[in-house]
Amino acid sequence: KLRRERRGPGADAKRLVTGEAWRDLCRALERAGDALLEAENPDDARTRAEGFRYLLGLVTVGIRQGFELADREFPVFTRIEDPWAKWGAENADNHYLHAHVRSDRSYRIRGERGSCLDFLIEVKEGFMHLGDVRNFATLAAHELTVEPDGTFEIVASAERPDGCANWLPLHPDARQVTIRQYFYDWEREEPARFTIECIESEGRAPASPTPEATAAILDDICHFVEMTTRFSELRESHEPGRLAPARMFVGGADDIRYGNDLYRLRPDEALVIESEVPKARYWHYQLSNTWFVTMDYANTTASIHGAQTHIDADGPVR
Repeated sequence: KLRRERRGPGADAKRLVTGEAWRDLCRALERAGDALLEAENPDDARTRAEGFRYLLGLVTVGIRQGFELADREFPVFTRIEDPWAKWGAENADNHYLHAHVRSDRSYRIRGERGSCLDFLIEVKEGFMHLGDVRNFATLAAHELTVEPDGTFEIVASAERPDGCANWLPLHPDARQVTIRQYFYDWEREEPARFTIECIESEGRAPASPTPEATAAILDDICHFVEMTTRFSELRESHEPGRLAPARMFVGGADDIRYGNDLYRLRPDEALVIESEVPKARYWHYQLSNTWFVTMDYANTTASIHGAQTHIDADGPVR
C-alpha cells in the first residue's frame, strides 16, 4: 500500500493553521519535479517539456480528486482525466467519471443511457497507482434494466434492497465508484449521464470545512501527485524487441485486457503491428509518450479503434 501518513485530528489542525500542511504540499511538488529529472528518464529537451506538462496535469488532477472527491457523504461524479489533464494513458475513446464512497453507506445512482457504445460502472478499492488495486464489482450498460425513456436507477450498498433491479454490491473495503464510457462514433453518440447521492444524507447539507479536513485534502493532493509521478511498472516490465499481449492489468477493470508496452524506432524505421481481429465488444490501439500520457487525439491520428480499422483480405489487422 502506498498510503499517505495519517496524523491525529489535533496535529492536522495545527499543521493547517501554521501553514505546515501547505508547505508539505509545495515540497511534494518539488520532489515530483525532481523525479522527472532522475537518471533513468530521458534528458532531451522535448521529452523534458512533455514531462513537466505531464506534471502540471497531475497537479490539476490531484487538486480535482482531493477537493471534489473528498466528501463521501455528499459525493459527485467528477471527470478528472481530460484532454488538458492527462495521466495513466487514459483511453482516447473513453469518458471517465469517479466518485468516492463509504462502504457503510448506501448510494443511489441515477442516469440516462445515451447512445455511447457501452459503459462500465465499477466498485473499486481506489486508484491503482496508489496501491489500491482491487476491483470488487462491475455493471455494464447492457446488463442494466433501463426504462423505456432511457433512464435507470442503481443502488450501491452492502446488502441488496428488496425489489432492486440494478444493484452494485459495496465490499467492506470499497472506497471508489468509477465509470468508463466507450465511444465508437464521437460525432453522433451521446454520452450517458449520471448522478450519485448518499441515501443516508438526504435532507442534510454538507458540513463546513474544518482545519483537519482541509489539511487531509492537502495531504491527499501531495500523495496523489508524488506517487503518480513515480508510477513506473510499465518500464520495469518491458522486454525489448516484442510487444506484450493483451492481459489483465493489476488495478485495471476485470472486463478489460491491456496490451501496454514500449517501442524504440530510428528515424528511418516504422512499427508494424499485426494481429487477429479481437473477439471483444470494443478494442483499439493508441500511442502514448514516454510519460505514459496519451498523445493529442483531438488534432492528430493518435488512436484507432475497431470501427475505424481496415481488415486485410487475408484476415489480420495491420
